[in-house]
Amino acid sequence: MPDVDFCPGNFFDNGNFENITSDPNTKPDQDIDLSSGWKPIWGTGGGLSSLADLHCNGGSKSTGATPSPNTGVYAGMWIENRPATTTTAPGFREGMYNKLISPIGQNTGIYSFSFKIANALLTGAQNNETHEIGIYGVYNPLEVIANAPTGANSNPTNLMLWNSVDPSIKVVLLGVVSTPPGFTNNWINESISFNSSILPSNGISHIMVTAYDLSRPSGYRKMYVNFDDFCMQLSTTVPTMNQWATLILALLISIISVLFFKLTEPRKILYKKK
Repeated sequence: MPDVDFCPGNFFDNGNFENITSDPNTKPDQDIDLSSGWKPIWGTGGGLSSLADLHCNGGSKSTGATPSPNTGVYAGMWIENRPATTTTAPGFREGMYNKLISPIGQNTGIYSFSFKIANALLTGAQNNETHEIGIYGVYNPLEVIANAPTGANSNPTNLMLWNSVDPSIKVVLLGVVSTPPGFTNNWINESISFNSSILPSNGISHIMVTAYDLSRPSGYRKMYVNFDDFCMQLSTTVPTMNQWATLILALLISIISVLFFKLTEPRKILYKKK
């Protein structure tokens, strides 16, 4: 069963999807926005929408095998790293997009990022092909919707999704996770960490999870991957300028105190016996 306290201090809003506004079994797909905190990157449902799918373990709606063990509500989407061909369409380019509880500023520390994945397709060559999942930070405080892409793996790339709509929206790659060989429907833990020094000057307001822009041979297939328990925490802080100034001042005071003590310490005069 889901653990509501699975990630103390989590920057994700509803990282385990459990806070929902409606029953996900009432919609066929593209409904992750029924889980609070999760939003569209482009489109708003149906057709060329970025919305991933929301599932309830044991519910009537599923794509492939149900993940194990039961974690309650979870999300799933297609991951496809190959370029667009006549057998694929941008409709299979999907993503998950979460507005963080509070923005993360540049140079504020090192952050840990973890989540679970499970394979929903247990047969076929997909299990022996590595699929890359990209984790991106986005500065988009006004939550501008990107234009729908025209290709499965390009036009535009993930880093350029908002460029034609609003160039002030910045996207940065935080890390990449690869599906393992023999990938099954059993949940496995994945994690990355990133130094906030790589963030845009304004920091990031959202996290985007989608297929990495790495282009694979056209023979590669798409894989449906389930996700749960997104957790992002501050693991190491970086002192602010004021904190550095306080530390340096304290060090200088300590050095001066030692020197003053040495200079003012009474000196012993030794006399030789006659």
